Amino acid sequence: PPGLIPKLFDPKIISPEGRFDGGTFTPDMKEFYFTRKHGKYKKRAFFIIRYENNTWGQESETDIKWPQFSADGNVMYIGKKYRERTDTGWSEPKSPGEFINEMAHGVSVSSNGTYYITVYKKGDNSENGSIHYSRLIDGKYAPSVKINVGIKLAKYVGGSLISPDESYLIWYMEREDGYGDTDMYISFKQEDG
Repeated sequence: PPGLIPKLFDPKIISPEGRFDGGTFTPDMKEFYFTRKHGKYKKRAFFIIRYENNTWGQESETDIKWPQFSADGNVMYIGKKYRERTDTGWSEPKSPGEFINEMAHGVSVSSNGTYYITVYKKGDNSENGSIHYSRLIDGKYAPSVKINVGIKLAKYVGGSLISPDESYLIWYMEREDGYGDTDMYISFKQEDG
């Protein structure tokens, strides 16, 4: 597991030509999904490597793009779909429900399975973006609920990152009273929710 002092992750594996773009580990630190671009990769290319027999194996190209994982590593969230870990790998992609069709981009899922998504919707002051959530109730996801955390003054809202316990939410937006083109914001959940 990582310690407090950063160490370079083997560049011969991830970025042999300096083409590493970004990546994420599974919670058990046994798989690393990453991207490369530029050079021979005219378009962004997606890869996975696995830690087996006390060493990192060879990377292989994958169609899985920008995955996120549940805390236990048994669910992979990819865009508007998710996959569940099986004995033989990952299930086929599944939809969590109708609410996900509102998502423009940026999904984040708390440890209890609540989805946080960015929505652009005309007619409800969300055309510049808003953050919504959908909770799992009796085995089904409820319609999404718009969060109002002072984002109605924004010229642009994007992305959201919910903490595993939903005690805080981070997102980015552009506002006239901001600090630059796009700034990061955080909101802490109050006792009344």
